[in-house]
Amino acid sequence: MKNIYKLLLVISLMTFSNKSMSGMWNDKPVMCAEKQEVMYTIQEKEESLVFNAVSLTKVRSKEGLQKRIVTLPLQIYVNHDTKTYTIVEYHDEHKVYCIISYGTDLALLQNL
Repeated sequence: MKNIYKLLLVISLMTFSNKSMSGMWNDKPVMCAEKQEVMYTIQEKEESLVFNAVSLTKVRSKEGLQKRIVTLPLQIYVNHDTKTYTIVEYHDEHKVYCIISYGTDLALLQNL
């Protein structure tokens, strides 16, 4: 009989304390424009290119959020004096550059 109570206790703990962890995709507004307009904005802030990478991300189409991951060129521009930054993705399919983040108070944790 004690074994049955132990088994019920274990099953109860597994059932009620099992914490499901999963992320979810959210919509975040981004600004997209032709290269000239995006580069003008970056030049106005006197930011320099410090980082190139390839971003692995999901994008939207007319049908909604695509299931497949796409690769997009990513660039990070920084003004070390004013501590501003801009992160840009290039979307070849649409021929636009999108500013996915920009801000202030940049603090580099180590020299690149």
